[in-house]
Amino acid sequence: MKQRFLPAEEEYIKEDILLRAFEDSDPPWNFVFRDVVDSTNTLAKEMAEAGEPEVTVVWAEEQTQGRGRMGRTWFSEPHQNILMSLLLRPKIPKERVYVVTAALSVSAVMAIESIVGLKPKVKWPNDVLLGGKKVAGILTEFSLKGGAVDYLVTGIGINVNWSPPEGELIYPATSLYLESGKRMQREHLAVKLLKNFEILYFHIREKRYDEILNKWVKKADFFGKEVSIHMDGRRVEGIPIGLNPNGSLVLQGADGQRVVIEYGDLMGSQKA
Repeated sequence: MKQRFLPAEEEYIKEDILLRAFEDSDPPWNFVFRDVVDSTNTLAKEMAEAGEPEVTVVWAEEQTQGRGRMGRTWFSEPHQNILMSLLLRPKIPKERVYVVTAALSVSAVMAIESIVGLKPKVKWPNDVLLGGKKVAGILTEFSLKGGAVDYLVTGIGINVNWSPPEGELIYPATSLYLESGKRMQREHLAVKLLKNFEILYFHIREKRYDEILNKWVKKADFFGKEVSIHMDGRRVEGIPIGLNPNGSLVLQGADGQRVVIEYGDLMGSQKA
């Protein structure tokens, strides 16, 4: 029988810390806290369809149907990690949606650097790694109206105090606890992350997209290195040399030709 870590009382999220940190935000930030949801992204999208304004943060202690990119499942032990989605209504074209994913990725990296003292790296298109292992993932979904973004939901899961039973890891993953040896209060990390994002979202509203993408590139360590992209049962190899405004990756192949990659799994040198 597998043992399950039962959280102590102090490991439940302290909602008031998040609420106080954003009580003076403009526009106002709304927080919705749930013990259990199927997916924070799903709930945030339902709220968006019902007319909920930005910025709304949906926080859950447990997800029963957490989702990642390309329909993958995101599993998370209750009360151990950060599971939240942001409902936004940015006035951006659909070709610029990736800048929100990039902003949230950079915000997470900066928060981990500041609070934990570790040095994570971003991995294209939507992961955060520590020591080459996944510590966080982002899923951004959006709805269009008249060819423009009506609303956008970007969700993030961060493995914070998670410590899986030995032998349960399949995908190379880790947590802040496994990497630092310290358990931490999730709300302090969440506040730092969201404060970082608040600044970058202001940049998005000012159409300062390139600044954010440049920050993302600086938090990566795979540019200029041999990588392979796995997609639809095939593999493309090359050296990443750039990121397009829509988030597609530019590779230079062995023949010197440039290839634009819209989606896929990046494999190769990912040491953080």
